[in-house]
Amino acid sequence: MKNLQEKLKNIFTEKEDEPQYDPQMFGAMVVGVIFTAGLLFWILWTALVYQGGIFGKISVLWLVLSGQKKWSELVPAGLPVSVSVFSGWLANLVATIVIFAIVAFLYYFYQKRFSARDKNELQ
Repeated sequence: MKNLQEKLKNIFTEKEDEPQYDPQMFGAMVVGVIFTAGLLFWILWTALVYQGGIFGKISVLWLVLSGQKKWSELVPAGLPVSVSVFSGWLANLVATIVIFAIVAFLYYFYQKRFSARDKNELQ
């Protein structure tokens, strides 16, 4: 019985060499991860899915530029472009640019960080 009491006591006591975690930092990390996942989902959804996505618009634009389709076939006469196959093109384009900017920033950041780390390891 005394052994069981010691085990239960050891569960709730802190050891000197254990790292201390701040609950506020942990909460901020959880909120940050949820926010980042939501932002990533929103950006990718806007670029790839919203009103046909960027690839749908690129393929239709390629058909027009290659002469296989006419612009008048894709955009009904008298109607704005926003009701054609090109609806949502601005949101798709902006989201795609944001994705490329994020990837370029991350590439630059990690190249700079890891090249500095590798130089320090060689010395």
